[in-house]
Amino acid sequence: MSERVGAEQSQFQVNLDLIRNRPDAHQRVRQAADAFKQLTDPTPGDYSDYWSERWEAFGTIIGADIPRTRVDRSRDEVQELHGQGRKLVLRPEGITLAHLGQIHTSLGSWATQPNSPVESDPRFGYLDIENSTKAPNLRTNVADLQRIAEETGRHGMTLETYIIGSEDNFDLTGEYFDHGYQTWSRLPGSRDDGGVLGARFNAGGGLGASSLWDPGSRHDSMGGRFEGVK
Repeated sequence: MSERVGAEQSQFQVNLDLIRNRPDAHQRVRQAADAFKQLTDPTPGDYSDYWSERWEAFGTIIGADIPRTRVDRSRDEVQELHGQGRKLVLRPEGITLAHLGQIHTSLGSWATQPNSPVESDPRFGYLDIENSTKAPNLRTNVADLQRIAEETGRHGMTLETYIIGSEDNFDLTGEYFDHGYQTWSRLPGSRDDGGVLGARFNAGGGLGASSLWDPGSRHDSMGGRFEGVK
């Protein structure tokens, strides 16, 4: 049930209560996304309900009871993020790359296998990210991205957040991050063998990931993504 006890339920909350009875986890998630994208101005409560539904469903796949988590932003803060072309995603503590590989089997990546060598910054909870299928910050190198992070007060996105955000983007728009634009996204919050990871999705939901890019290089098809915390 929705956390907003004592208040009249919105149609979105009613829809989520009905969706919760679906036996298939991915069907639940897709239908929750269908209901969420009908909202013209999602509130913090809407985000809380939506992401709680997603992770409750995903938890049934990996045998985990993922607790509901309230959004830590006010309505004004959420609206400000929307105005900046950003949105909220939830990265629960304890969810690993291997878990994401179990949930999204189409990833098919070395980076989401058990004992993945990828090292990611430990940022959890609600994170604000660029609401962009195409890689933002094109023609930047690693030093450029470090400067942007310092100027904006945000952090380099991790591979975990990238996957969570991309799968959400697909459920809402039918597009994975970077696919269709043939771009790659540097993810300064994740590293492999000391190198910043770059990632992209293909049309089938497969994940490409590599840390072999020259950190000083700039390319028309290479950008970088960030995540913000309150």
